[in-house]
Amino acid sequence: YINMTLPMSPPDSVLKKIETYPNPSDGELTIKVNIDIETRCTLEIIDLNGKIIRTLHNGLIPAGSHQFRITLPQGTLFFAVLHTNEGLNYTKIVTK
Repeated sequence: YINMTLPMSPPDSVLKKIETYPNPSDGELTIKVNIDIETRCTLEIIDLNGKIIRTLHNGLIPAGSHQFRITLPQGTLFFAVLHTNEGLNYTKIVTK
């Protein structure tokens, strides 16, 4: 479990770093991450209780745009959380 409290609305710079589509989703979606410089990062999917559902990446990632495909249970709210040297970035995922 991740012990954290997510702010109600992330700063604009956060939204430029990580996107999900389609959102809401029928369960299958793509997560797009834009990295300015090569960095260590962890990209995780967590539920509302902070439980890590899946780790999509953990390690060094080069600068650029990266896409990750995932299938999640329907009818649930998740967060895609990106931990980098710069801090924590996230976006909400809704499955219908």
